[in-house]
Amino acid sequence: MHPQGQNPVKVQSQALKGSHPARTPLVLIHDGGGTTFGYWLLGHLQRDVWALHNPHFWSGQPWEGGIDAMARHYIGLIFDAGIRGPILLGGWSLGGYLSIVMSRLLAERHEHADITISGLLLIDSPYHTPWAKNGESMDRFPEPVLPSLPPLVKTSFKHCDKMLPSWVLPTWDGPFCGGQESRITAGGRTFQVKCGMIPHKPTDSDWVIVNRQRCPLHHEPAEPSSPPPAILVRCNQYENPVNPSEHPCRVDKYRGDPLLGWEQSYHRFIKAVIDVDSGHYGLFNAYNREQVVNTALDMLESLEAVESSSTGSMKDCEPSLSQPAVI
Repeated sequence: MHPQGQNPVKVQSQALKGSHPARTPLVLIHDGGGTTFGYWLLGHLQRDVWALHNPHFWSGQPWEGGIDAMARHYIGLIFDAGIRGPILLGGWSLGGYLSIVMSRLLAERHEHADITISGLLLIDSPYHTPWAKNGESMDRFPEPVLPSLPPLVKTSFKHCDKMLPSWVLPTWDGPFCGGQESRITAGGRTFQVKCGMIPHKPTDSDWVIVNRQRCPLHHEPAEPSSPPPAILVRCNQYENPVNPSEHPCRVDKYRGDPLLGWEQSYHRFIKAVIDVDSGHYGLFNAYNREQVVNTALDMLESLEAVESSSTGSMKDCEPSLSQPAVI
């Protein structure tokens, strides 16, 4: 990553052998610090992987138009890089939010119709509420203890602190797969789960099912627009605050929830959750994330809608859940 470098830059390429089919490319969007450093530490992801940094990083300039303007510009950067067809899109923290906005823009615009988002990889991106609009004080949540950061990274974080308080997540009309049951594979095992049932892999146990009530739609649009399916990689540790408080750091507001708060208003677009032993800001300090990310990507590619069965899907999953986890 440098001022005149490619953006997005190709981080790794899939090594095709014989008749092995090409896997869906992955594009990863930068975090709130504007860089893509962590994505170079992920290990081999068995596919073409691109990383997109904040093009304003080097100038330190804010984005006029905020996060939505960033997302529109990033779609153009992906198109200009020659990336076409179905792709997996994702990112860490702010990168997850940008991926969701980019998916929504691509769903409603036709100028880049040859780019489609087949799935989202959310790397510890908690559900976002615009606290300034909700009358919530930013001072309510303490700042986390962070190592010394480069000045340009600090500048990027400051710009995020100005954009996020009033920014609202994009809305979707319908749930993934229209609320049908879905089939998803992890570690060679297949789960068939109803809408609202989400496989969750804690770090210290086998897969379990998180059962959430289905979100009712407020209206029934003629042609509902559904979000791409998402896999959430979730950190299970809280950050240490600079000044201890009764409240956690803002990034940990939903830390105790396996879905990091996303069930509040999104229509079941998260299809599985995989935990990692880490706090939010130390996620890439360990070099063993390749296995978790590859599992998440394989699950996205395995996902399909199925016809609803007459028997309960939770019962159908029990034999698989009783077996040792293989990931």
